[in-house]
Amino acid sequence: PAQSGSDRILERMRRGYTVEAYLELVERARATIPGVTFSSDFIAGFCGETEADHLATLNLIRTVGYDQAFLFAYSLRDRTHAAHKMEDDVPEEVKKRRLQEMIETWRSDTTCRNEQNERDFVPSFGVPGAKIVPGRLHLVLVEGAAKRPLRSAAGVEQAALTGRTDTNKRILFTDQPVELLEASAWGLGGSSDMFTQGAQLNPGDYAVVRVTGVAGHTLRGEPLAKTTLGDWSHARHLSEWAMA
Repeated sequence: PAQSGSDRILERMRRGYTVEAYLELVERARATIPGVTFSSDFIAGFCGETEADHLATLNLIRTVGYDQAFLFAYSLRDRTHAAHKMEDDVPEEVKKRRLQEMIETWRSDTTCRNEQNERDFVPSFGVPGAKIVPGRLHLVLVEGAAKRPLRSAAGVEQAALTGRTDTNKRILFTDQPVELLEASAWGLGGSSDMFTQGAQLNPGDYAVVRVTGVAGHTLRGEPLAKTTLGDWSHARHLSEWAMA
C-alpha cells in the first residue's frame, strides 16, 4: 500500500520507498498486465503531516487511479515506532477534514474513470460494419442475490445478483436465464455456435456481463452468458464473440 503521497511522510512511516519508485512499479505493472487495477491504504493526519503532504497524497490518488481504496484517519497505536518516537500532533478536526477530502477525491476519480472506461467503452475489435454496443465486457464471479432489486429504464423492479468483475469491481446485474457459453467447442464437430441452451446463474458461477451503468465505484450490468474460466479465455480471441 502507498499510505501517503509524500516522500517526507513515507520516510517517517519507515516505508522504505519513494513516490517516484512507487509510480515506476505501477507503470511496470500496467505494461506487463494490460487492464490491471490497483488498490491501496491511505492514512490522513499521520504524525507531522503538513497541508503540503496531504495535497501530495490527493495528487497520488488522482495520478494512479485506484479502483479500491481503504482510507483512514491516523490513530495512535501502542508498540509502534510512531507511538514511541513521534507526537500525534495533527488535530482531530484536521484529520477528519483531510480524510473526507481523500474520500471525495477517490470517489470522484473512480466515478469518472468508470463512466469513461466501463459504461462508455466501445470495443476496438470486431469486423467492419458489425454492431458494437458500448459497455465493457467482464468475467464476473457471481456472489449471490443482491440486497435490493434493480430498476429498469421503464421503472420496473427486477431481482438482481451481485458479483466481482475480473478487475475486482463490485457489479450488480439482473437475475435472469442466460445462454451457456462453450467457446472451447467452437469450430469442432462442424459447429460454429458457441452458445447452447439457457442456464441459471448461481453463487460460484462465472458469468459474462456487459456494463450498462455506473453508480460511483459500483457497476450495473446485463448478464449475457454463463461460462467457465477456460471458455471465457478462448472466447475473447474469437471475432464472433467480439460482435456479441
